[in-house]
Formats: sequence, structure tokens, C-alpha cells
Amino acid sequence: MSLKAKNKKNEEKKTQEDSKDEDKTSSPKAKLALGNTEKKMAGQKAQEYFKNGLALSKKAKNKTEYAEALDCYTMAITLKSSNPRYYFARGNTYRIINEYKRAVLDYSSAIRLDSGTANYFSNRGQSYRKMGKPQVALNDFEAAIALEPGNTNFFFQRGMALYDCGLYQKAIKDFTTALKDKKLTYRAYYNRGNCYRRLKQLDASIDDLSQALNLEPRNPSAHNNLGLSFFENKNYDSAIKCFADSISIDSDNPTFYNNKGLALYHRGDVDEALADLNEAIARDSARNPDPNYYFNRGNARLSRKENRKALADFEEACRFAPKDARYRHAVGLARQQSDGEEEMALEQFELALELDPNHIPSLYHRGLMLHRLHRLDEAVDVFSAVLEHAKNDRLVYESRGLVYQDLRLHVKAVDDFTTALKIDQHIGENHYHRGESLLRLGDLKNAILDFKAALDLNYADPLVFNARGMTKRALGHFDEAIDDLTDALQHAPENVEFLLNRSLCFLDVDDPGSAEQDMHDAIAVNSRDYRLHQRRGEARLLLHEFDLAIEDLKEALKCDPTASSRIDIQRTLGYAYANSDRHANALEYFWKAKDNAAIVQTNNTLDKSIIAPEIRQQELLDDEMDMHEIAKSLQMIGEYDDAIKYFTNVIDLNPRNAHAYFRRAFAYKSVKEFEMAAEDFERAKELDPENPHLAINYRNLYDVECIVLCDSGREPIY
Repeated sequence: MSLKAKNKKNEEKKTQEDSKDEDKTSSPKAKLALGNTEKKMAGQKAQEYFKNGLALSKKAKNKTEYAEALDCYTMAITLKSSNPRYYFARGNTYRIINEYKRAVLDYSSAIRLDSGTANYFSNRGQSYRKMGKPQVALNDFEAAIALEPGNTNFFFQRGMALYDCGLYQKAIKDFTTALKDKKLTYRAYYNRGNCYRRLKQLDASIDDLSQALNLEPRNPSAHNNLGLSFFENKNYDSAIKCFADSISIDSDNPTFYNNKGLALYHRGDVDEALADLNEAIARDSARNPDPNYYFNRGNARLSRKENRKALADFEEACRFAPKDARYRHAVGLARQQSDGEEEMALEQFELALELDPNHIPSLYHRGLMLHRLHRLDEAVDVFSAVLEHAKNDRLVYESRGLVYQDLRLHVKAVDDFTTALKIDQHIGENHYHRGESLLRLGDLKNAILDFKAALDLNYADPLVFNARGMTKRALGHFDEAIDDLTDALQHAPENVEFLLNRSLCFLDVDDPGSAEQDMHDAIAVNSRDYRLHQRRGEARLLLHEFDLAIEDLKEALKCDPTASSRIDIQRTLGYAYANSDRHANALEYFWKAKDNAAIVQTNNTLDKSIIAPEIRQQELLDDEMDMHEIAKSLQMIGEYDDAIKYFTNVIDLNPRNAHAYFRRAFAYKSVKEFEMAAEDFERAKELDPENPHLAINYRNLYDVECIVLCDSGREPIY
């Protein structure tokens, strides 16, 4: 047989054998056997990948190395997707590298395959916590505890979720349970201590955190949190020591420097505080800076009146956290403390309220700025809105009361100050403010009681002495008033208001020399206040220093006095000229005073029937006095007919004015109307029989042109 034929025969034989083998494996039984073998081999391969993944996870130190472990777990799951342990292991790895969403998906797959393993629920709960979903996490920890009620770690984890939910009292119970496990003792004390601090149970917090430190004395976070509890307990010395201990262990953590700086600031060591706050900012992350560090440094700078530097810090805080109303509010505070920046401060508080309409501090400070800007009705509305949120805030009632004072609504002001005192009766300042309004309402005795209460509560502001002094002056207790005003000036020797008020009291007790000295001292402080020149002019008039008085009064007219004060100054100039026998000059100013008074009365559009009786009475008295002085000066320059006319007008206004009858009698005598003169002399004696100057001897009057009864400006009121 040829070689070619032999090869062909062998090929046919092989084909027949292959066909027989194919028939054997094509049977159902053969196929099932082969499938089981492949599954077994896949399961074995999956187990190998799983074990490799565990080994890689154990050794991994970075994300790349963990990625290799993840690949192994993924291959294991691909080969055998029914094993919950593979999903659990991959979920753990995702959790380690902070990919919590993927971790949750894997834990959920593990739970779907095996809902009886507590750790699957516990680890998914921890991932939900890291995702900021503590309420969802609580359900998982509840499930884990139900499956393994003796596992203290699950109680600890539930405690952490409860803490995140703000349920501190419940969290404390779980951390207390966790203390049974020695492995959890430090963390349980540490976190329970933080819960106590949140609940303001600071002594318990300090005890727990101290216990935690006993277990781990080199843990910087424990020192830091213990410092926070001391800080809230206002034990700043201990807080500072704790924060310093944190820094000594970890000198790169900016939070520890910030906290230490804050404690130093509250202790009053602002320079040291600024040094630590500078360190916090220097060590802070350039990529993700903490705006609170700038905020705290800004507050420290603001306390040193470094308003511009503080403003820069607050603006930086706003740049890093543009939607935080607190930082925008702080910008407003820096503006508020800078002179002349009320409008800009108001704008910042309004911006803060746009960010957070319920930011009550900004609403309150908006009210303060509206008050400063004299937008008083708006300020009242704002403070009233604040009180809807803070009904027991004493300071808001006080602030609204001060606005009511400026609106001259003193009854409402008294109500607000009274409410403030009901909230806290030991605030002397509110007694003072209420006393001021009671003084304006004419309730002098109760005003005195409030001023005394303010002083008894150590509110020894010179304003209290000033107000009580003016109240005593209104009661006619001039010497006591001078004593109080002297006390006020001991606290503030250059306060022109106090000097001005004491000068009034000196004039009340006929001590123009002391009044002149007070005004001399006041003018040295402020030479552009017309009231000071006016008052010194009045004192010099009483001292008969007429030229100096005239000089002061003319200077007062140059200092832009009010309309009513201008009239008073012109009258007083008339008195000074008249008392120095310059009656033509006196008449010039008497006429000006009378004409200006008429203009003021004409411009008052109120119906005279509804003007307060005391105001109308004063207007009539001023008219009477003005015409009386004009009449006397006309008489002295020989204008007897005009003098008679003005004396008659005075008598028409006040028929009891004995001095007017007496002086008109001399005017009649000068024009040889002797009977009219005699009638006036007799009428003057009838009206004021106790005045010996009015009982004249007619025989002695022949060569007497006129008898001057008193200085100009000193006419008695009949």
C-alpha cells in the first residue's frame, strides 16, 4: 500500500473516532457533568481572587494599591456573583478609600443575598453616616443590634449616628453601653464627653474627656475637646492649657491654634490671641481655608479698635464663605464701629438678612443703624420685629425705648424700660433711661428714685449725676443739683453739657461768677457752641460786665443759634445795652427780638386753641416783657408818647403790672399829663403795697425824670 493511501485511511479512522466522542459529550448527562465542573473551577478561581484581594487590601497603603484589591474582588464577583462576602469585602475597600456610594451598593448587594449578617448592616450604616445620612444609618444600626444584641460596637456606632442627629441624650446611653468593651473605652468616653458638652452639662463633659485622656494622654483631639469644654465653662486658663497641650503633640493643626487664640481673646489677652490666630491662618489649607479663623482674628482686631484690619479679615471670611450671614454681619459690625459709616453698616446688615432672613443679630443691628441715621419710625418697626423672635430680650426693649425717647414718646419709652427691668431688675442703665423719660414727663420724684437705683446698682455713669442734678434743679433743690453736677464733672471735667447745666444752677442761686467760670471752661473745649457764649453773656450781664457780655452775645449770634435761641440772645443784648445806658442800641435788639418772635408765632400753623396752655402763657409773658423793655428804653431816649403807648400795651396784657404803671406815670409827667401820672402812681401803690420804691413823695419828683426800679431784664412777674 502506498504511503498516500495509508495516510488517507488513517484520517478516515480519526474522523470516525472524533464523531463517536462528540456523540458521547452531547448527551444531557454529559453536559450537566461538564457544567458542574466548570462552576466548581469558577468558584475555586473566584475564591483565589477573593483571597488575593484580602491580601492586597491588608497591605495596601494608597488608592492605587487598593484599586488592585478592588479588581480582584470584582473578578471574584464576576465569577461567582452569589457570594455576599465578596460584595462585603469590596464594599469595605470602597469605604476605606471614601467611595461611600459604591460601598453602600455593595453592602446592599450583600444584604440582599444574606440578611442575617449584622456586620453587613453595621458597615452600610457607617457608610451612610459618612455620606451625611445619619437618620438612614440609624435603621441599619438598629438592624445590626437586633441580629447581635450583645455586640457593643453596634451600640457605639448607633451612638455616633444619634450624635450626628443631635439626639445627644440617647447617644449617651449607647456610649455608656459601649464602655463595657475595653476596646471601645477611650472612644466611648471621648464621644460621651462631647455629647455632654452639647447638652451644656459641662462638668460631666470634663469628667469624661479627662477619663479619655487618662487612657490616651498623647491624643491631641482629646486635649482639644477637653479644652472646648473648659472654654464653654468659662475656665479659660484650663482651656488654654489644653489647647497648648494639643499643639505640643501636633503643631501643624491650625484648629488647635485657633481655639487657643479664641480662649486667650476671651481671657482678655488680645495680643497673645492674635499671635495664635495668625499661626492658625498661616498653617491653614490654601486650597480650602477655614473662614472662621479670619472671623475670629477679625473680632480680636475689632476689640483693639483696629477697624480696617478687622474689616479686611471679615471680608476674607465672606470670600471663602459667601453665603454665610454671620460673616457678612461681622462686616457690618466693623462698619458700625467706624465713624460716619452707618449707611455702609446698614447695607451689610441688610445683605446678611438677604442671606438669612431669620438672622436676628443682623435684624437687631439694622435697627441700631436706623436709629443712628435718625430714621426713627423704621427703627421702631425693626425692633418690634426683633421682639417677635426674642420676646424676653432685655436689650431690644432698651433699644426701642431709646428710639421712643428721641421721638419724644416718653410714655412708650417708660413702658419699654419697665419691661426691660422686669426681665432683669439689676441693670442700672435701664433705671437711668427710665428716669430720663420720667423727668421729661414731669414725674420728678419717681425720676429721682430711678436715678438713685441706677447709682445703687453701680451704674455710676456721669450722665446719671447730670440727670439727677437737673431733676433736683426742677424741684428747686439748687444746692443739691450743683453737688450732683459737680460729681458728673469729676468723671468728665470737659463735658460742656455738664458745665452748661451747672452754670444754670449757679445762676439760679445768684452766683454769676461761678457760672461765668464754667462757661469759660466750656468755651475752651468748644468755641462754636452758641449756647456757651449765650450763657456766659448772661452771667457777665449779671456781673455788670456789659461790654464783655455784648461781645459774647454777638459771638453767639454768629454760631448759628436756633430761631428761639436767636430771639433770647437778641433780648439779652438789648438788656446789656440798656443797662449800660445805650438805649438806642438796646431798642435795635429789642425790636429784632419782638419781630422775630412774631415771625415764629406766625409760622406756627397750629390753631392757638389747641396749643398747650403753658406754651401760650409763655408767649404772652414774652410779649409783655418785650413791650415793657421797649417802653422803658423809649422813655430813656425821650420818646415819651411812644413809651406811653407801649406801657399801655403792657398794662392791657397784664393789668396787675405795677412797674408798668409806675414807669408810665413818669412818661405822663414828662408830657405834662399830671393827673394821668398821679393816677398811675396811685394805681402802682395799690397793686404792690409792700414795695417801698413805689411809695413816692410827689414834692420830690419835680426834677426827677424817671426812677429805675430794676435792671433791664430783671422785671418781676406779676
